[in-house]
Amino acid sequence: MSDPTSSDPTKPEEVPTSPASADESVPANTTLEPASAPAAYTPPAAAPEPPAAEPPAYTAPEPAAAQPEYSAPEPAYAPPAAAPQPAYAPTAPTAPTQPQYAPAPPVYAPPPAAAPPGYGVPPTYPGPAGPPAGSRPMIFAIIAIAAAALGIILAILQIVLWPTGFLPVLALFIVAGLLLLVGFVFGLIALISKRQGGKPLAIAAVVVAVLGWIVSAVLFVASLGLMAQNAVNDAIDDGLGGGSQSDSGGDVASDAEDLVIDEAVFGQDASDGTWWYVIILDNPNDDYVYSYAEIDVEALDASGATLDSDSNYLTILSGQTAISGWFLDVGDAVVDDLYVSGPTADEAEVAPLEDTGTLTFDNLEATDDGYSATVTGTLSGDFDQDQSLPLITVVARDASGNIIGGAWTYADTLPAGGSVDFEVDFYQSFPSDTTFEAYGAL
Repeated sequence: MSDPTSSDPTKPEEVPTSPASADESVPANTTLEPASAPAAYTPPAAAPEPPAAEPPAYTAPEPAAAQPEYSAPEPAYAPPAAAPQPAYAPTAPTAPTQPQYAPAPPVYAPPPAAAPPGYGVPPTYPGPAGPPAGSRPMIFAIIAIAAAALGIILAILQIVLWPTGFLPVLALFIVAGLLLLVGFVFGLIALISKRQGGKPLAIAAVVVAVLGWIVSAVLFVASLGLMAQNAVNDAIDDGLGGGSQSDSGGDVASDAEDLVIDEAVFGQDASDGTWWYVIILDNPNDDYVYSYAEIDVEALDASGATLDSDSNYLTILSGQTAISGWFLDVGDAVVDDLYVSGPTADEAEVAPLEDTGTLTFDNLEATDDGYSATVTGTLSGDFDQDQSLPLITVVARDASGNIIGGAWTYADTLPAGGSVDFEVDFYQSFPSDTTFEAYGAL
């Protein structure tokens, strides 16, 4: 340990105190206690208690003597040196003040625990979204099913009332479509809305509405087809200048004779094995026609079983008429005979010859390239009105007069009292001595 009296160049020069002050001061070990008094102004950890053997180290208060304002109170604090110990000792219990803050979180913790019951209440909101299923109104579903049912009924009436004309059928089509649309829309609303009941009725209404649209469209087209067919028949009757037997006012039906089959020939095309047929019919009645007659031709095998059949629709005028066609479903079987059926005499319609008109052919020419043949010519008529798409059948005969083929086509509109050119193609070649005949029908 260094001598406190030795000079230290790093320390300031100490000012000696008066002897009187030294005599009046307490012993060294005691006088050190006041030196600890400044520790009251600083944390205890920063001012560790120095060893008792080095009292001079605490002469630092001497600079405080340089400041008179602090030197005077020194004696005042020296006597209660022991008292400050208890003053600071009580501060030790300040440690329990930390637990005072620890309970604080539990004070605020309960509110979060109480919050969930408050937030759990909203699940009750979906309850009042709509009235109970049994009490929900069904007005939309009822309207939907009623409109859809009425719409499909009106749609079906189209095919029943087509003879009344185009406008009634069109009106039914439009009204039925609107009713079906109402049923569809109201059905969707009843299905989607939570406040509407009658879900099964709504589903049925939507299904009926969709099916109703399909049925209405199909029956509307079918009605138009029936009206068009009826108009064509009326035009044919008007063009022939006659009407039904009842329209003529006479009961001359007993005078009509049945159609006569002059020739019925069939054969097989050597190129592809297809079977063909040619039928020559004769209407022996001068004042009767068979309007829109159906002629059915059946191909029979040796046992009489039907192998295939073909149907033709035409108006048969007075005189000879020919029809031709093919059997496409015979397969490997062999045609042995034909069975021809058509209208009977009681189906003939009155058409006086002088008012009806006739068909004639001129300028028939045939060309053959070794693979196919083509026949051209001119069709003429003395009708009062234009005739739409007259049927022309050309029959090929060999040198012996036997029928060896037939083909047909529809010519362009035949003008009233005029003529029209035509062309018929055969998909086979014929011998050079083949002759061709043309027959017409309406």
